[in-house]
Amino acid sequence: MVAIGDTIRAAFPWLLLCGGLLTCTACASDACTKGQKVDCDCGGQDATQGTCSDDGTPICLCGGGGAGGTGGSTSSGDFDWSKDQGVVTDGKTGWMWQRTIEAKTVTWEGAKQYCADLALAGYDDWQLPHKDDLLGLVLNTTTTPAIDTTAFPGTPAKPFWTRTLYAPRQTTHAWGVDFEDGGEGYAAFEELHHVRCYRGAP
Repeated sequence: MVAIGDTIRAAFPWLLLCGGLLTCTACASDACTKGQKVDCDCGGQDATQGTCSDDGTPICLCGGGGAGGTGGSTSSGDFDWSKDQGVVTDGKTGWMWQRTIEAKTVTWEGAKQYCADLALAGYDDWQLPHKDDLLGLVLNTTTTPAIDTTAFPGTPAKPFWTRTLYAPRQTTHAWGVDFEDGGEGYAAFEELHHVRCYRGAP
């Protein structure tokens, strides 16, 4: 997949770094590597497992002001889900997403067909997402993968297909989103990438 542009990372008031108002088992002075998981202590508040940032600084999410929460929760940020149905509902858009994905990778046509054939949580109107809709799942405060892993566990840090065609080569290429860092890029139809389906969008 060909990356387009740099990932823009947003700053959130609930994002705290080691050496601030919480402590982690690793700190900036330690030799932690990008994407490494670190344990967090949020002074009694709920916390997810932290992740080392690109510059080697451990990042912890505390308090549930964003993507976070306890492992037994059925909500995280804007997302809610029923554990026995395998779907996540976006509270902002009302769209329903496939919570966990299959390990296999498929071509672009295969991705569209997979979603068209998917029967999940009593629904059979699943579809491959538009690029901008899939980008809405990107969590810019973490990488590897750049997604809320409480809501979407097991998501690989790999590219995912979208149904949006790449206009300069629309007969042979489509857009994708790379959850390694949340970047977007285009790929030839015959390339093999992951797929996550959704429903409820036009």
